[in-house]
Amino acid sequence: MTDNFPHVIYFDTNALRELTFGISNVEYLKLKEFCKSNSIGLAVPEVVVYEWYYMQRREVLSEIDRIKQAIKKTNLLLNITQPEYKVPKKLFPSLASKVNQYIREAEMRGVKTTRKISIRKLIILAAKKTKPFEEKGEKGFRDMIMLLSIVEDMKKHNFRDGILITNDNIFQHEEIRQHLQGKNVKVMNNFSQCFDYLDKLKHKKAVDYFSAQSKRILEYLQTQKNTIFKYVVENAQVSADFLRGDFILFKEEEKIFGNIDKVIEATPKNISAAFPSLTRKSEPLPANMENITFTVNVDFRLQVSPYNFFNKPKFPISTPAEYEKIKSTYPSLYLQTVEKIVNRPINVEAIIDEKDGKYTNLILKRVITY
Repeated sequence: MTDNFPHVIYFDTNALRELTFGISNVEYLKLKEFCKSNSIGLAVPEVVVYEWYYMQRREVLSEIDRIKQAIKKTNLLLNITQPEYKVPKKLFPSLASKVNQYIREAEMRGVKTTRKISIRKLIILAAKKTKPFEEKGEKGFRDMIMLLSIVEDMKKHNFRDGILITNDNIFQHEEIRQHLQGKNVKVMNNFSQCFDYLDKLKHKKAVDYFSAQSKRILEYLQTQKNTIFKYVVENAQVSADFLRGDFILFKEEEKIFGNIDKVIEATPKNISAAFPSLTRKSEPLPANMENITFTVNVDFRLQVSPYNFFNKPKFPISTPAEYEKIKSTYPSLYLQTVEKIVNRPINVEAIIDEKDGKYTNLILKRVITY
């Protein structure tokens, strides 16, 4: 599956168990607010709701039995007679109401069980032990119904990408993919893992958005190349440190080790990058205008006197003044001057208009050099 931003998150029963005592679960609240602010739906299949209800029902019955047994044991030990524990009236309707209330408070949408289930197909898959049916026992019917219901729900709402939160490892199996019918459903183990994934994905999508926008800007700038190159030549001011590459993260072979005696020629070569923003804060612009920063690569043809690290001129300590003589002629006296071409990036800040999805009216504002 490609990591697309999901349209919906589905919850399995084991995930809902974390909400047994209400939705005050911090990790869930964090996930819920994230989804609300990013238009991601939360949904729970009907079969999961039923299973959650009956799971809690069994727990309630178990507690009632434990209380009854405790009263009997206490009566025997203390030789007293206490009234039997009375089961509250409308116990199970109250429990069902509580489950539905949790679903509402959790702001989850119910997903009806799909009617497009072939009993014959389920029997064949179960006999073949095709996942989610398992090798031992008859587990898998509920999981298969949940999967098929999720697929039908995604088709109904035209969703392609979703997440299923479950800690059941069976859903990580490769065979599960064949039941998803082309839908991308990523499996997460819990609320926290899901939130962390979405948070990272959101930043990645922001980068992807800027990449796509940068590409559009770059395509427009190529149409204005002559104007841009002329502007750079007329306005850029550079230092010897910049030309040597002293403060730029170049490879060693791209730097200059020596004296730059002369700049013979400077020639803009191409526009290599663009970004829909500035390198510094600026005043807000009208809605149809946009700040941009882009990079022009310039070839500099230089005359260079390389440093001689192995045969450096020496002076006698008896006559210190001799040092001034060799300093004035070093290093060109000992090594031949050479020509070298280096490519250096020059950033330009500008403003462009956008109308009907097209960029126009380039306003060049500033050249950034060092």
